[in-house]
Amino acid sequence: MNSNSNLKPLDSLFNGLIKKFNPENAKNLDITYQFIFKEYKEPVYLIVKNQTARLLPKFQTPEKVDTILTTTHETWQKICFKQLSGKKALLLGMVKCKGSLKNFASIPKIFDKEI
Repeated sequence: MNSNSNLKPLDSLFNGLIKKFNPENAKNLDITYQFIFKEYKEPVYLIVKNQTARLLPKFQTPEKVDTILTTTHETWQKICFKQLSGKKALLLGMVKCKGSLKNFASIPKIFDKEI
């Protein structure tokens, strides 16, 4: 477990992301993301479909996964708070992307609404 006490709970990070969801930038998208955090056993699934974004409840598995992102809780928090770009994290090996790299690159555009 990460000893960094400044980490926000993962559900808080993802709920913040969903609040920033911009349906206008998600037209015609049908993407299921699987987030694997090295510190945790269970993955997090985020589905963008029909101009909506939602998290799957814990222990529920989607029918398909388009993009698998593997990282740490700390790295994901830095990306969420724009302290680190996803592109830089990928280039530095802090995020691994399996599946569509385009889907990973589209996250900042899909979740760009001002709140």
